[in-house]
Amino acid sequence: MGTYALTVSEITFPKTLDGEKPDGQGIFIVAVLEIKNMSDEPIDAEEVADAWLINVKDDIRVENRSYYEEVKNFEGNIQPGESLQGELAFYELPSEQYQIKIGHSTYSNVLLWNFMGPNNEQ
Repeated sequence: MGTYALTVSEITFPKTLDGEKPDGQGIFIVAVLEIKNMSDEPIDAEEVADAWLINVKDDIRVENRSYYEEVKNFEGNIQPGESLQGELAFYELPSEQYQIKIGHSTYSNVLLWNFMGPNNEQ
C-alpha cells in the first residue's frame, strides 16, 4: 500500500473553462495540488487524485471533471520520493463552504480540504 503527502496550494473560481461558461447557476472550482510519493514503490497519480467536491451546506457530492483541456490533470506514475503538481476541476452550485475529499482507498491516506465559497472571505 503506497503512502503519499498532498498539499493544496490554491483554489480558484474561474469564469470559464475551455472557453465555456458554467450552466445555469453553477460555478467552476479549480484546486491546484501537489502529490508527493512517500513510499518505495510507484503510485498511480490518477488513482490518488480521485477526488470529490462536497457542498457542505447541502451535502451534495460531485466528482472531479478531468476532461477540460486547460486543466492540468494527473496522469502516469509518481516514482518514490518524487512529486507531481496538477489540478482538479469541479462544477457545482454556489455555497458558503466546500470540502474536497482527495484520495483513493487503494492507498493509506485520504485528505479532506475545507475552503470557503467565492462570495466569502478565504
